[in-house]
Amino acid sequence: MTLRTRLLLPLLATVTVVMAAYAALSVRQRSVTLIAEDRREAAAFANALALALEAALVDPEWRGVQEVVDRLTRDPQISAVRVYGVDGTVAFESANLRDQPAAPSSVVARAVERGDTVFDREFDGNRQQVLLRPLRAEDGTLIGSFEMTSPLSFVEEEIARTRTRFLLNTATLVVALTVLTLW
Repeated sequence: MTLRTRLLLPLLATVTVVMAAYAALSVRQRSVTLIAEDRREAAAFANALALALEAALVDPEWRGVQEVVDRLTRDPQISAVRVYGVDGTVAFESANLRDQPAAPSSVVARAVERGDTVFDREFDGNRQQVLLRPLRAEDGTLIGSFEMTSPLSFVEEEIARTRTRFLLNTATLVVALTVLTLW
């Protein structure tokens, strides 16, 4: 084994291990940051949705609520919406949720009690974020709750791009060190 090879192999192994460890930590941190950012954005959408639904639910016959639900799900940031009555039964839902199970009544009750409940689930083969929130009249009385589902595809695509960047950076560094050492 030549001196070059004896120098090159440990150097490349060390660089690869260090870059892989750094990439893993960076991807994990980026994922946490993106999910937190997505949750903040979903909360902003939920605030607007709550205002629209609360205004529509003021009508005792709830006219226009289904129209609000259908219009909201046209936005790419909102996959689905489901509105629950005070008793926790489904009152309105977007068309793509009709054959999907509703949130368990205990989860809906916890959302009403705590204010907001956020969790992830699989929906249409994609990872989704679900936000449950109570709906209140102007006087503060509970008039129902709603569930808003938003896609996490942006987060997953960004994580994939970050992994690809680290892989290309590591490969470029290994090739540059190999050329430099052999030169």
